[in-house]
Amino acid sequence: MVRNTARVAELRKSTATVHFPGLNAFRFVAATVVVLVHIALVQKELRISSFLVPIPQSVGGLAVTFFFVLSGFLITYLLLHERAASGTVDVGKFYWRRILRIWPLYYLILFLAFVFLNNRALLPSIADPAVYKQAPTNIALYLVLLPSLAFTYNMQILYANQLWSVGVEEQFYLVWPLFMKRLGRSGQFYSMLALVVGFVLVRNGTALLIWFLPEYDQVLYRFIALLTITRIDCMAIGGLGAYALYYHPQWVHRFISSVYVDIVVLITVLVLASRDTFIPYIHHEFYSVLFCYVILSGSCKPGSILQLKGKTWDWLGKLSYGIYMWHMAVIALAQFAIKTFAITQHATINWMLYTSVVPATILVSWLSYQFIEQPFLKIKSRFVVVKSCAA
Repeated sequence: MVRNTARVAELRKSTATVHFPGLNAFRFVAATVVVLVHIALVQKELRISSFLVPIPQSVGGLAVTFFFVLSGFLITYLLLHERAASGTVDVGKFYWRRILRIWPLYYLILFLAFVFLNNRALLPSIADPAVYKQAPTNIALYLVLLPSLAFTYNMQILYANQLWSVGVEEQFYLVWPLFMKRLGRSGQFYSMLALVVGFVLVRNGTALLIWFLPEYDQVLYRFIALLTITRIDCMAIGGLGAYALYYHPQWVHRFISSVYVDIVVLITVLVLASRDTFIPYIHHEFYSVLFCYVILSGSCKPGSILQLKGKTWDWLGKLSYGIYMWHMAVIALAQFAIKTFAITQHATINWMLYTSVVPATILVSWLSYQFIEQPFLKIKSRFVVVKSCAA
């Protein structure tokens, strides 16, 4: 424990690269879970049985929640480290880093989905006619990074609907560096805690209002849906984990020291998620606390059973953003091939969906990383204040 504490203290005092082993692997696993859930949805649409154990659709939402907690944790820790190292947070450089990492692929996927994948003249068997009927409102919401609002009003662009979570993260990135720059240590803690509690109270309070204002039920339901999608509270839980690690490393390492707790948390997550268990009132917040523990143990405790590290995991982790962004396009093309060639055998369709879509998505993501993302990442390096192997 002393060795771990010394390592964290050294990171806090230096401007060296902040490295949390295991975070890249977590990203890859979460992205892959989302891919498998979306493949299962295609199987349901085609009315075919899977040769894999079916994954509940809600698990995909939990995988995205994990992404949110991870983003809150990593970004908060990096901003705390930057403020300690330089005396402030360079908000402009932060924005440029996020723009250069997120926007190129975001807008490319949006363009491909709107112009090609939903074009009935090119791909009539998979195109969604509603996409063009709802234009330009839907495309405008995506362009200004509000796909979550389009999602709430059922105006999502098919094969780009995964962008809703990216839009949510961009909204988070817009305010978080200002928040971390202007507030002191205690202010940061109580504000993050207030975000978590406030979101829970407002969301559940709004649900209660429906009983008293039934004439406004549709408006209130949409507001609840928007709050559920936004999940800033889940990011704040990740931020609280980073805050605890940064300011109270000894306490954190005592908290995550037991392998038995690791086992209990892992089994709890797997059992509840596999059974599609809904936690009343605090569903995503409950899972976010468990995910925050997994992140802390998997990235800060050597030998943790929750830690996945190595060159292969790091390589796959670098592709995780691309995997999440490209997988819907790959699935769309697989669907097009299935319908165009009138493939009806379940075994053949399963083979196409699992043994070709997943590897093809990884391949496309690697090409995307090499030839689309890397040029922007090189520019991004000019705006780095504190380096991170996972940012």
